[in-house]
Amino acid sequence: MFTIKLHYKTSCSNFTLRFENRQHRPKETVFDNPKAWWRYAISSIRDDVRKRLERTSWKNNINTALMHKRYVKMWKLTDKEYAKKMKLKYINAEKILKKDKEKFQIMEDQLTINEIMEFRQQADDEVKLIKEEWKGKKHKKKKR
Repeated sequence: MFTIKLHYKTSCSNFTLRFENRQHRPKETVFDNPKAWWRYAISSIRDDVRKRLERTSWKNNINTALMHKRYVKMWKLTDKEYAKKMKLKYINAEKILKKDKEKFQIMEDQLTINEIMEFRQQADDEVKLIKEEWKGKKHKKKKR
């Protein structure tokens, strides 16, 4: 599971890195200015390696795992039925309180857009699963 997540995260990040490096691409053709193209290639690879090492460090992985746990827990509370059933404070996504908005903002600033989308999808899936379990329990009680 961990390796799959890491591979997915790396794939998404590689796309982002290639997109970022595009802006440093030389305007001239390879034949007109080969030196600039070599500098571009070397700096792109060097930046890619640096960022990959940064992303795959244990410190970063632990931080991301903790952030994942907190973010999913908070995002689940944007579902009114779930929050009510769990006896927790509902977070209204449209009328979000300043305190809750700041918590989300701090976490989202440290995460990539792909991680945010993945975490939200996981939270929504977990809420959906829990709701189905609740409905299943209601039907079992009615049958008895």
